Amino acid sequence: MPKLLCKCGETLSLSEVPSPIGFHLISERDLDKIAEDTVEFEVLAKNMLESYLCPNCGRLHVFWDKRSPIPTVYKKED
Repeated sequence: MPKLLCKCGETLSLSEVPSPIGFHLISERDLDKIAEDTVEFEVLAKNMLESYLCPNCGRLHVFWDKRSPIPTVYKKED
């Protein structure tokens, strides 16, 4: 089961599909290019980045590099 440890100590399970804490990001430019054609889910998904929101602290873990198992973590501002 894939898991991700948040800096707050929360263990995020990535195995549930669809994930209640998972989000997909896509740039407006990529979305615009894809929208010009008939969109199939596989094409759309290929261009999206995986991200996960920690339900404990609100940090967002974004996998900018699809080949890397290490996400960039963003902390919610107060």
